[in-house]
Parts: sequence; C-alpha cells; structure tokens
Amino acid sequence: MLSDMQTGGISDLIQARIGRKIDEVTAAFDREAARRNAMREKLAGINAEILLAAIDCLGSVDGAAFWLSSPEAGLAGGCPLDVALSAEGKEKVMDPLWRLNRGPFA
Repeated sequence: MLSDMQTGGISDLIQARIGRKIDEVTAAFDREAARRNAMREKLAGINAEILLAAIDCLGSVDGAAFWLSSPEAGLAGGCPLDVALSAEGKEKVMDPLWRLNRGPFA
C-alpha cells in the first residue's frame, strides 16, 4: 500500500501532468468499470447467436462488443444490446448482421 507521502506525490504529479485531481481520475475509472459491468450483464442476457453473428461479421470480439454497445441508426438510435433483449428486438439486431454476412440482397 502507498503511504500518505507517496499518495500525495502521485496526486500532485497527476494534477501537474493532466490538470485534473486524483478524485476526478478515480471517478472516471469507476464510471468506466460500471459501464463495462453493465455491458457484461447485458451480454449475459442476449442470445449467443447474436454474439457469435456479431463476432463473425465484425471480425473480432472487440469489434462485436463495440457495435453491440453503441447506438445504431438502423435501430432508431438504440444500442443493439438493449434492443436484443426482446424477441422482436433480436430480429431487428440480427437483420443487419445477416445482411453484412450474406450481402444486401440475401
């Protein structure tokens, strides 16, 4: 564990380097962790078929995660992870993945 002297030094260094207090930086990390945990919970709630189709179409887990968690114009601005939680929403999310995989005229 860091001593108060080391913590103060780190805090001062962060303040000097990026112009933000350590509490602001810590809060940003906390928000990102909360966002990732929420995404994990949503991923657990969607069908594996959607996840696998997104990985296949987008070429990587990172690409699929980004697409699934980003607002999508074709889904009325909704995030595929949120939209896919219903049966009707699942079809709406799968449609662009099918078209990407099979071509627009499939």
